[in-house]
Amino acid sequence: MQCRKCCFACEKWCFFGAKAFLPLVVNFLIIWACWVHAWLVCWEPQLFESDTLFWRVYGVLGVALGIMCNILYLKVCKVGPGSPTDLDNFGVPLMEYQNACSADGQHLTPPREMANSVCAKENGGLRFCTKCIGWKPDRSHHCSNYKRCVLKFDHYCPWFATAIGFHNHKYFVLFLWYVTVLCFVCLGSTGFVFYNHILEIGGRPGPDGNSEYVGAISVNVMILMVLALVFAIAVGTFSSFTLYLVFNNQSTVEFLESTQYRSAVPTAAYRYTFAPTSKTVGNVYDVGWKRNFQLVMGDRWWMWLLPIQPSEAVRGDGTQFPLNKQVLQKIREAAAKEVQIRDQNQAYIKQQRQQQQKRTQYDLPQHLQPQEPYQYDDEAQDSGDDIPLINMVNKTSK
Repeated sequence: MQCRKCCFACEKWCFFGAKAFLPLVVNFLIIWACWVHAWLVCWEPQLFESDTLFWRVYGVLGVALGIMCNILYLKVCKVGPGSPTDLDNFGVPLMEYQNACSADGQHLTPPREMANSVCAKENGGLRFCTKCIGWKPDRSHHCSNYKRCVLKFDHYCPWFATAIGFHNHKYFVLFLWYVTVLCFVCLGSTGFVFYNHILEIGGRPGPDGNSEYVGAISVNVMILMVLALVFAIAVGTFSSFTLYLVFNNQSTVEFLESTQYRSAVPTAAYRYTFAPTSKTVGNVYDVGWKRNFQLVMGDRWWMWLLPIQPSEAVRGDGTQFPLNKQVLQKIREAAAKEVQIRDQNQAYIKQQRQQQQKRTQYDLPQHLQPQEPYQYDDEAQDSGDDIPLINMVNKTSK
């Protein structure tokens, strides 16, 4: 028991250490990359004797990208993903929840905002979080690392030490884009230096007039070139995947897992057809790639690259979302088909049972066939006369 407690304590401290350490690493790498790119490469007069203006502007571009990355990083962490417990009517008082759990037949009343919810549990009921003690609107999930339910939960990112959700999703997407561009910019400057000093035959004259490359390449430049190449591939790939999810109006959780849709028939009651889920009927939140993109990035082109959130009239409040009418129709058709097949099957079973009962009745011998109940003679009973044996049998069988 003591060993287990020590393991849990060690895991807890490691988690908090990584939670505090990784954000420092990210910001340090961005600042260091801008310093190497601008100060040691682009603004070094000995490296570029020609096109000085171009390289100075190129250095300013890298610094501007680094500043934007830091701003977006702070935005992601400061704004946060948003939680249903921060909204009115979604949280449930603890006393009310305890009374509902202890009282037989008493149920919690969901808020009216969840009347049109599309997602449901296995039993067809609305989703409720027992850890946060509150209702979970569509696309919300409980994050164990964040310790709360998250609106439009995408994933938990240890590099930000926070969850990615409805309110900081755009900042996260922009951060990936700007980091990818910054990596390619740094790779261009450091790669040019590497090519100019190592691979080019017959380098520039050195200080003594000999035709040799000028000095050695800085270790910082070499490290930045390698890191820029690695992160350009890694972050660029993840950025492309994130953009794909934005165009399809999907979160990472929804892409990896199947979302159960609410219908007239509970999900667990489906026996003859497939229950309506995101895998069987499609993504109900996909309203077209253009509209999907505007819901996250904004409906104005100049907002797409700036850390500015779209208005609530455009993106909603994180509890209700625009729905695909065709997928909604498929959900209704799936429930109707299940009910139709179930009714037909029950009618067929009832018909077969009736036929089986008739067949069994006809196969019985004559003396075992069901007989009419014996009608007793009241006068005979009053007079005390003996009742025949056959009548006693009928009476007993009755």
